[in-house]
Amino acid sequence: MLVAGEKSRKLVMVDADAEISIIAFNSASDSATADALTCLSKQDLGTEYFVFTSASGEGNHFAVGNGLDVETQVNITVSGSLVVDGIRYQNKQTATITLAPQEVILLSDTNDLTGTRLVSSTPVAVFSGNKCYTSSVGACDTVVEQLYPVQSWGQQFVVFPLMTKDTKDRIIIIAARPNTTVDLHREGTTRQYHLQPGSQVRVDLQNGMLVNATEAIMVGYLFQGSISPLGFTFDPFITTVPPNSFSRRYYKFVTQDFYYNYLFIVSHSFSSSSDFLLDHRPLSDYLLTVRHLEGFTGWEVNLGKIGGQHEISHQSETFGIYVYGVESYISYGYSLGQGDSFPGPEEPPEFTCLSHHGEYRLPLSLVTDAELSIHDVHLNSPDCQARQEGQWAVITMPFDKCGTQVVDEYGKTVYVNTVYGSVPNTTVHRIEVPLRCEMVDNETLILQFHPMVTSKAAIGHHNVSMSFYQSSSFNDPITVFPYETDLHGRIYVEFKVESDDDNLQIHTENCNSSPSLSPDGESYSLLKNG
Repeated sequence: MLVAGEKSRKLVMVDADAEISIIAFNSASDSATADALTCLSKQDLGTEYFVFTSASGEGNHFAVGNGLDVETQVNITVSGSLVVDGIRYQNKQTATITLAPQEVILLSDTNDLTGTRLVSSTPVAVFSGNKCYTSSVGACDTVVEQLYPVQSWGQQFVVFPLMTKDTKDRIIIIAARPNTTVDLHREGTTRQYHLQPGSQVRVDLQNGMLVNATEAIMVGYLFQGSISPLGFTFDPFITTVPPNSFSRRYYKFVTQDFYYNYLFIVSHSFSSSSDFLLDHRPLSDYLLTVRHLEGFTGWEVNLGKIGGQHEISHQSETFGIYVYGVESYISYGYSLGQGDSFPGPEEPPEFTCLSHHGEYRLPLSLVTDAELSIHDVHLNSPDCQARQEGQWAVITMPFDKCGTQVVDEYGKTVYVNTVYGSVPNTTVHRIEVPLRCEMVDNETLILQFHPMVTSKAAIGHHNVSMSFYQSSSFNDPITVFPYETDLHGRIYVEFKVESDDDNLQIHTENCNSSPSLSPDGESYSLLKNG
């Protein structure tokens, strides 16, 4: 354990020869208290941070660690009051500490330390939280989070409440730059705040909320303790809210079998649940609680008491996730999807054809050079506008609207539209990019008797799936393999294509059955030449 006010060599460094995720679980063996956090990689660390604590209970604290091989100097501008090296520093006063390589220090006080600013000479790791947070549950609970540096903050956030419960969760918003304007939009109303560096806003979250700021901000999420639908009382945790410029299409995360575990996914609304794969199964196969808010969708998945490693991915879109678990008088939670530099897939291509739509990514600099705004970029239908994602203007071309035309060519279906950058209130186009998605009509499918391989999806192809059922009602899918049936028994097979184009039909040309996966093995023809 770290001791408040003391420096120690208790910093842990982890080096790997491949990309990894590290999740830290803080679990006390002598009391019912816990939390979890996402560990940032070295390249995600920075030199400027702002602390946030729960502002309730005893032991508001933060820790600073130097993982580099050189000495670093840290300037701490206090918000509230804090003792550093035996000297009490009051509000806005600055203390300076020096950390040797592999050295870490924990600073703690009964005062709320939210808004305390840290500036270091080299990148450092910063952890923040509360040793004894007292929520409406009434128990003393530890909450902790590793903080993202200011360089990884964002300007646009969507926040959904995690889990349906009686108590309201709390959002903590902190600014880093002068004269930051923050708009909170919820339930049809908008409230505006004007913040200075280190100042904060705390609001209760009942339903979804959109947060927009003129400068980069940090949004913390305080998950309040409550009574679960199963009847037991659980404790709170804290985490950070990833900005809408989600950074990844693929995550590995960890749950613990002691808890009732949940996964909450946040993405743009044009994503379908069938486009996600959770542990190699379409997300649509799971029991979902779905929430919508002005262009964004949140999916909550009840994973149950299943511990271990999981993975979730989307074939083309980036998204953010929250992972959390509750049990009697205990809980944990962490988020993933923030930061610019942590390992992930390569930058997606400028134009991608998916099963339901095409997506085009136009560098935002080209829009600016044309003296246009993001709202001036649209498809044939002016109502179908682009949206901003980082340094890109991204526009979605649906196959069934927005002026998209369907052309039948030999062996393929072609969807055609055009991206325009138009001068407002004129017919002048300063940007014009024709788009063309060519979808092949013939697919070859192989379905193995394995529960994790049930569909095939590829860029430029329709999502075509083949599934097994136990009866002709087709409402009792076979999901456990190997599956046994009598010699004269029946297995029912369903072919399905997912598309918004209602004119598509499936023509099964050939269908073979084989006791072997070898292409040269013995096989039996079920269908020939249609």
